[in-house]
Amino acid sequence: MPEQSSGASSRAPAVAGVIGVAALIASAVVSVEPQTATAEGERLVAYQDVGGIWTICRGHTGPEVHAGLVASHAQCRAWYRIDMTSHMKAVLADTPTLKDNFDALKASGDFHFNAPRWWPGSPMRAHFQKSEWAAGCNSFAGYITLYKAPKPVKGGSCRTNAKGVLYCEARGLVNRRKLEQAICLGGA
Repeated sequence: MPEQSSGASSRAPAVAGVIGVAALIASAVVSVEPQTATAEGERLVAYQDVGGIWTICRGHTGPEVHAGLVASHAQCRAWYRIDMTSHMKAVLADTPTLKDNFDALKASGDFHFNAPRWWPGSPMRAHFQKSEWAAGCNSFAGYITLYKAPKPVKGGSCRTNAKGVLYCEARGLVNRRKLEQAICLGGA
């Protein structure tokens, strides 16, 4: 019998069958919006992120984002919904078992929104493919929380890899992974 976490949604299979995948995704996008908004923050003026990518609102990037761009709260919300819908679709297409656990889908979509290239090799995906819900949910904590740092972060946890590259723990990512774990376990 598949492992089931406490708080895992048992309604998702029935919901997905009755209202369809598009409605399941739309519901997940709306449901996780407060947590993602808190984790991302909202900046109405475009800025370059740590990787030099022009970004605005709640992490929105794209060819339309450039220096001097200013957005309204309504535009930010619209971009969030479009962007998050795309990420929810991606994790569901890649990991179809997520249709069976609404909370795991929400957490996975938020993770993919933040770190899409890491989803395919993630322990969460591996567990969710086998419907190991508790193990997958608990895998969010601590996964992908370091960033390449130009110098040590005062009071932060840093380490140098074998190639001499310095990596430091990003408190925001640590907190976000814990939030995703809580969402997945049904506690957020």
